[in-house]
Amino acid sequence: MFRMKLLSLILILATAICTPTSLLFADEGDDLYNLSLGLIRQERYKTATETLEKLISQFPKHSKTEIGRFRLGLTYLTLKKYEESRKHLRVFAAGNKESQNLPEAMYRIGFCSFQLQDMPATAKELAAFHQQFPEHRYREWSLAYLGFAHLQSGKAE
Repeated sequence: MFRMKLLSLILILATAICTPTSLLFADEGDDLYNLSLGLIRQERYKTATETLEKLISQFPKHSKTEIGRFRLGLTYLTLKKYEESRKHLRVFAAGNKESQNLPEAMYRIGFCSFQLQDMPATAKELAAFHQQFPEHRYREWSLAYLGFAHLQSGKAE
């Protein structure tokens, strides 16, 4: 009986030592990020933005914070809150120059500026998008917005 309890204790300790800490302890940053994804899938965008804002403010150095900031920008865009969307996407783009999400962030920043009727910003941001990602799938859409921005500012040739 004593041997069985000792063996059980040894197995429990060995398992605890060998198990990554991420599996042993809850990670609230991961939980908030995953919750926000579920809320977005359920089209509960307002609650998703609140959850992502909490992730960013409470866990600024967490591994999910930057992708959370990108998702927050897109979620605000879905809610047609263009100023908030642009703000978060600009921060994301400035700090994530190697991200696979950078092209979309840059395009969406220009789109938000267009929706806000900030034509100088639209022209500047979409020109930067074109220069950096000339073959991106949003190229044609962005050319239309860029052309309109140039027409509005009197810079069309």
